Amino acid sequence: MRDIFSITGVVFNVAFGLYIAFLEPLVLRTLGQVHGGDASTPARAILMAVLLLVTICDAVGYWIKMPAVCQRIGMWRPGWKPPLPIFYLWIFHLLVYVMICCFALLAAGINVSSSASVRDEIIFSVCIFLVVIKELVLLVPFTMPNAVTPRGREWMGDIGLFLSSLVAFTATWQLMVNSVQKPDTASAVIEALLCAPVLFLIFYLPLRSSYLIEEWYGDKKEWMILVGSYLTPVAAMLYRLLR
Repeated sequence: MRDIFSITGVVFNVAFGLYIAFLEPLVLRTLGQVHGGDASTPARAILMAVLLLVTICDAVGYWIKMPAVCQRIGMWRPGWKPPLPIFYLWIFHLLVYVMICCFALLAAGINVSSSASVRDEIIFSVCIFLVVIKELVLLVPFTMPNAVTPRGREWMGDIGLFLSSLVAFTATWQLMVNSVQKPDTASAVIEALLCAPVLFLIFYLPLRSSYLIEEWYGDKKEWMILVGSYLTPVAAMLYRLLR
């Protein structure tokens, strides 16, 4: 099989791990204030703008990168069949951005709980519908065999996907983890060490699905490097979880 291993997937993992370890607390502080209702109006407005930009960067990044990925994995060859994980990646990617939508609505002062007013319920329903449409749009490049990523432009998609993934991950996984009690007994620490990496990957892998799809078809000889790079964000996550 032709080697289609891309170093960008390794760079994504390592850079993501460095972000979790050192920079994420800055973003998490603002998200936590909004979630707790303590953020100021300017902070809420900025957060809304950032979450909207994140959603746009994600969609544009996929549209730029996926045609190049589809060409490299030979998607349009006769008899090509997509691997089952693609469907699950899409489902969890949708779940992540539904959560992003909820945080944006909270920043806008919209009640997304069961006690929401009729107006808030309508706004929430419309926004969730738009998120689903956006996620369906991400599947369009898989149906366009003639789509081509302009030469030298794929890196723009990489940057858009990376930046959007940073905020999306923080607004879902890390904020969720921060809302639960830290493990303070030996058994709780062991349970966290066993379960947390699996749950972490459920949220993390969909954010880098364009890389994962390509890596699925890559030269398996390169997987040692790739798997090793996954240890960076996992180790950073465990460090933040247990410290």
